[in-house]
Amino acid sequence: MQLSKGAKRTDLHPDYAAIGNMHEELHEASHPEAQREVPFKRVVSDYSTLSGRADFVFEDRIDECKATFSKPAFLDAQKGKPSMAHLTQLVCYMMEFDLSRGRIVYGYFLKDRSGQLARRGTAVIDVTIVDDKVLVQGIDSGYTIHDLTNTILQIDKWMQTDEPAPRPAKEGYASACKYCPLSELCDRADAQGLMVSEMKSEAIELVEAKVGPTPKPQKEK
Repeated sequence: MQLSKGAKRTDLHPDYAAIGNMHEELHEASHPEAQREVPFKRVVSDYSTLSGRADFVFEDRIDECKATFSKPAFLDAQKGKPSMAHLTQLVCYMMEFDLSRGRIVYGYFLKDRSGQLARRGTAVIDVTIVDDKVLVQGIDSGYTIHDLTNTILQIDKWMQTDEPAPRPAKEGYASACKYCPLSELCDRADAQGLMVSEMKSEAIELVEAKVGPTPKPQKEK
């Protein structure tokens, strides 16, 4: 899913594209009755458009597949703790297709000694919307659909200005700040009131200089 104004999506690393396709193909084999890769596009404002493809659309739910090489991310999924980005994405799809139930299906992948990719585990997280509340594994997540989808509207608003968008709570649930290489830069922006244009060049340098949070494919021992 992306919010853009004529922007092109960056291609995934081949290994991540491969496990994503493999994960979806395995899921499709188990659920041939679902519609796969169902597109949608919604004009958010005069400035931007929200578009995406729901991985699997059933009569009563949406399944969104996420493949990862990260063992910690997979362990979180097994505990019923989805990525906030993934939760927001699924809720947006559920609202778009007018469904109150969805699932995030995580697949954990490894490379064997020959370099072949294989799925070594799956974890399914149920998400439901009840009276505007977002329930994860049947438990109130503390978020409403407004809390999650409002993120998209905020991004749209700040795309039109030079002001940085509001940050997620650094200690909040699944906060992206814990893994983001730009967290310290954002701390300074908060303290000094920097504009996006003032942060941009330094942000690019930091991203290029630091090793990103995305884990590398792991080989089986």
